[in-house]
Amino acid sequence: MSTRWDEMNAYCQCVVCNSMHEYNPEPLMTYAIMKHGRESIEELMQKHKKPLKMSDGEIMLLIEKYDKMYKNV
Repeated sequence: MSTRWDEMNAYCQCVVCNSMHEYNPEPLMTYAIMKHGRESIEELMQKHKKPLKMSDGEIMLLIEKYDKMYKNV
């Protein structure tokens, strides 16, 4: 859950590709490293290991942020 809302961890993919990455994450990891750089992905992996509990207020702020971004597209 620590990286669920991290934009660097968001990839648009179909159900089939998403389930394939569950069993073979290497193609997605290769793409992520190419897109963001190895250091950034390593930082994301470290962040993934740390527990995170978001409050309802923090989640509402994220919803508002992405709602505004969506409306500006």
